[in-house]
Amino acid sequence: MKLFKIFKLLADGYSLPEISEHCNISYEILQQKFLDLAKKTTPSLSQQTNNQVKVYTDGASSGNPGPSGCGCVIYNEAGKELAAKNKYIGRATNNIAEYSALLLGLELALELNPQHIAFFADSELMVKQIKKEYKVKNPDLKLYFDQFYKNIAKIPFTITHIKRELNKAADELAVLAKSNIKVDHKN
Repeated sequence: MKLFKIFKLLADGYSLPEISEHCNISYEILQQKFLDLAKKTTPSLSQQTNNQVKVYTDGASSGNPGPSGCGCVIYNEAGKELAAKNKYIGRATNNIAEYSALLLGLELALELNPQHIAFFADSELMVKQIKKEYKVKNPDLKLYFDQFYKNIAKIPFTITHIKRELNKAADELAVLAKSNIKVDHKN
């Protein structure tokens, strides 16, 4: 009965201190009860994604090298967008921009504590290098390659080459980034 009264008072616009006084419950206990209820009823982001995320990445460069940016978009298994971010990386080659996007996507995905990450990129060279089908001969790219494997640690992942048309959201973020227009949001 008291719980119904508390929710009724909340619906009527009463604050927690007012409800505490009205129901003769200490404010601290009332606050803790709401925190406990929120924890029970609000799944964590990693629970919402069933512990797997899909990360779409892309890099863009005006000139090769030239002003460059990278972008990534993360989705859960159901296709709901969880986060999107881009970054201006200065003067770089397109391949550096692609690897920068991969690292940015990995960094953002790791914040979600996934048990598996599925990467998607339209850079066939980078995908084949990450899959270890091609050797990384360029010493600059090797640094990015090594950083990826260091950061991914023991998290299982896949990486898939996709057509550019299937990577429009990440591409748009990368194009914005090379013009130094920043996007960073989480749903």
